Amino acid sequence: METVRRTGSGPEGTVRIGNRKISPPVYLHIADTIAGRLASGAYQAGAQLPSEAQFRREFGVSHMTVRRALSVLTERGLISATKGRGTYARTFDLGDSAFLLRQLMEQCAGSRLTVRLLSASTIAANDRIAAMVDLPPGESVVHLRQLVLSDDTPAVYHREYVPYDAARPLVELLIQSTSLHGLFGDVEAEGFPRGTVTLHATALGRAPARILDEPPGAPALRVEHLFRDAADRPLSWGYFLLRADLFKLRSYLGAGRPDDDTHPTTSRRY
Repeated sequence: METVRRTGSGPEGTVRIGNRKISPPVYLHIADTIAGRLASGAYQAGAQLPSEAQFRREFGVSHMTVRRALSVLTERGLISATKGRGTYARTFDLGDSAFLLRQLMEQCAGSRLTVRLLSASTIAANDRIAAMVDLPPGESVVHLRQLVLSDDTPAVYHREYVPYDAARPLVELLIQSTSLHGLFGDVEAEGFPRGTVTLHATALGRAPARILDEPPGAPALRVEHLFRDAADRPLSWGYFLLRADLFKLRSYLGAGRPDDDTHPTTSRRY
């Protein structure tokens, strides 16, 4: 098996596969260079950027290559273009903030994560569960309870309800638990066509507080999820409870991360 390794401290570093070096496409190199200028203040927020013709002369590339580079920066939200007026470095405000739930688990980087199955059983759906998974009350659903530990510290409590399918073994359901794999950012996990995710603050009840080793009423983040298939039928409903003292969400505005000097040209959203 060949080893893939990135060299260099930023996005312009080459990728080594075995003994071969693969450089990023030219348009990405140009996009990263311009993003670096935005991050350093060489192009001030709100200021007009050089024209496409000027960039073509500077980098010695074609019109299409410059266009692709600017498209990348537009997708990152770093610049905006107005027909007939030119391209400008974007200014940002609080409304531009964006968050990715994946960063919650990235905060455990360097820790030993363990997923503990607390219970897996088939139960009769009460009114609340039945309404969420679009079943008549009393129909069978699979109820999963799992606990994520970070270095042996209870960190995340998860409950999930899945419509019972006699043709789908419980072991398979556990292995392909979409929501838990999704929170960990597992690209090999089984996905879903659509879903709704809701984040809000909550206070831990007595039972989850005991599981998370917190006092009753302690603050927590509740991430509720409802996944649907291509025919809009519910696949699962459930929620995560994350200890508020262990997790937080952060958004960066602009071209660079203020706490990371080694990656000055990363996207503004994390």
